[in-house]
Amino acid sequence: NGLAATEGTITVSGATNTFASIMGGSQRPAQLTINGATTFGAAVSTAALTTTAAISNGTTLDISGASSIGANVTTSSTQTYTGAVTLTGNTTLAGSTVTNSSTVDGGGFSLAITGNSSIGGNISDATSFTVSGTTSLGANVTTTTGGQTYTSAVTLAASPTLTAPSGTILFSSTVNGAYGLTITNSGGSNTGDVTFGNAVGGTTALTGLTITTDVLTAAAIRSTGTLSVTNAGTSSITGIISDGASALAVTKAGAGTLTLSAANTYTGATTISAGALRATNATSLGTTASGTTVADGAALELSGPITIGAEALTLNGTGISSGGALRNISGDNTYGGLITLASASRINSDSGTLTLSKSTDAITGTNINLTIGGSGNTTVSTIISTGSGTLTKDGSGTL
Repeated sequence: NGLAATEGTITVSGATNTFASIMGGSQRPAQLTINGATTFGAAVSTAALTTTAAISNGTTLDISGASSIGANVTTSSTQTYTGAVTLTGNTTLAGSTVTNSSTVDGGGFSLAITGNSSIGGNISDATSFTVSGTTSLGANVTTTTGGQTYTSAVTLAASPTLTAPSGTILFSSTVNGAYGLTITNSGGSNTGDVTFGNAVGGTTALTGLTITTDVLTAAAIRSTGTLSVTNAGTSSITGIISDGASALAVTKAGAGTLTLSAANTYTGATTISAGALRATNATSLGTTASGTTVADGAALELSGPITIGAEALTLNGTGISSGGALRNISGDNTYGGLITLASASRINSDSGTLTLSKSTDAITGTNINLTIGGSGNTTVSTIISTGSGTLTKDGSGTL
């Protein structure tokens, strides 16, 4: 024990050191410095900790102040770091639950947690970060050259931002919590990916999910607010996208293609601001409650055969490289909603037949030009009502 609470320093050196009893049980010392491999047989409490050698076999470790950690720390029970932590070497913290209440400065080193993790302070400048057990995620995590791996279930305790510019952020299990989650690991020369291996919001819906990445791979997603995906590479969401307690909107940006393949039930609007959103299911765009809008230079692509119901669709422009703001990629597909031209637009069918079948008007617009083309066929089974706007047919397909 310290002479009084947070008084006295202990420095441990030598190749092999063993303490069989409690350290700092009634009066924790001000400073504990470990310069040689040390085995503790019981609980350890100190105000401040500095390690350059491994700590092993303690039951609990409780640090009330700052820590400088340059080697592995292993306990059979909990590790609690109340003050700021600085890493001075690649570090593994192994315990039943590892809690950081303040910041962790990775110092350009890797951090691995073997056991459960409770993250209450921002983790920054770590080359990589992994957690083998469950994670309570209540602060931001930033890695530099490597990725982030959350092997077991993640529960949001706040609305954090995860950043990994060149590594994959991998969630192998579920993600739940009534908070928003922002993931940024792409843009410029950054090439990070995001993978959700299990459901997001399945037990407790999120309040928003924003992802900026190269490649996104995801299963089911349930949330309120907005699911915003900005992807540079070919990406997919294979599970059902659904509302939480209120409507979820979906926005797609970035140059890549995002494929939605499940029978989605979300009721908010779908906005395609850039790149392509590819629908391979009749309800890829959710319910027909709020409609879909395609911005100039973006595209809604259909790959089937599928039949989309009365989903209102607003088109702008000619799509990606004049490939069509609405584009039939493969199969015989039917679009049953009213198509409104907000500006001069192109509809293309690359192969198969695209059928536009809305009762009464299939396509409407106020004196706006429309081009229909492609090597596939297009059938407009009801009225094209675009006032004085022109209708142009090109490509080898039949209109």
